[in-house]
Order: sequence, then structure tokens, then C-alpha cells
Amino acid sequence: MAGVRSIAFKAFRGAITLTLLSCVPAAFAWMRLNNAEETLLPDELAVHDPRVAAKNVVWVDARSEQDYEQGHVTGAVLLTEEKWESQLGNLFEAWQPDRPIIVYCSAGCQASHKVADRLRDLGLDPIYVLKGGYDAWKHHLSRAMSL
Repeated sequence: MAGVRSIAFKAFRGAITLTLLSCVPAAFAWMRLNNAEETLLPDELAVHDPRVAAKNVVWVDARSEQDYEQGHVTGAVLLTEEKWESQLGNLFEAWQPDRPIIVYCSAGCQASHKVADRLRDLGLDPIYVLKGGYDAWKHHLSRAMSL
């Protein structure tokens, strides 16, 4: 009887060990997501920041024209470095001095930071960059719609 208990205990211990080990990837993913929120640059906004949901924001899409045409934040103005001179006028038509500007691109892309820097060089303020870009905004919007 002792041998059966020993085998059962070893099987139980093995099952518990496997269960705990299966949680490790999820724990690392959770920590990575939470750390991403903590590593915002001074000019970045997280998608859940109340300033992102404000009605008076001027959205600037720094992605390619093709990406913009496939989908963009409602009312966003397309402004890329490649077509800066021809597109800048569209921004000034939408912008007013009391309206903050939020620039976005795709997740992992640096175009939004470059466009934001150029806008700051023109004296526009405040200018923010959306952390995670259009993908984060779209994901946040779909989660809000499903509630």
C-alpha cells in the first residue's frame, strides 16, 4: 500500500509542477505588459490616458498613405515626413492653439516621434505621441465597444 501512495504522491507532485510551470509564460507576458505602461517617455500617452479620449484632440497619423487609407482614427490628419510640405497645411486647417495634438504611427514605429519633434520645432504645443500607435488605439477601442 505504501508503494501505491508513493507513486500517487509522485504523480500528484509532477502534475502540480507542470501546472505551475505552465503559468510562467503568462506571468512573464503580464509583467512585460505592466512594465510597458511604466516605461512611457515624457511625451508619450498610454491609450487609456484621459487626454486620449478628449474631444478637442487633433489626431495626426504619421503612417503611410496606404495605411491611413486602410483605417485611421476618426478625423485624423495624415502627416508624413516624406510628404511634409504638401500635407502640413491640412494640419493647420484642423489645429487651433488650445487643442493638443496626438501623433501616432504603427506599433514599434518611430515616425510618430519624428513628426512630433518637427511639430515642436514649429512651436506647436502640447504634442504627444500615442504609445503603441494605431494598433493600441484600435485594440483599446474594440475592448471598449465589447463592454
